[in-house]
Amino acid sequence: MDLGIRGKKAIVCASSKGLGRGCAMAL
Repeated sequence: MDLGIRGKKAIVCASSKGLGRGCAMAL
């Protein structure tokens, strides 16, 4: 569970310039 959450956060942070922002708002 922790790894999954960390992975998602890492992806969002890595692409927070575009897709990450959209995903963060959707989630």
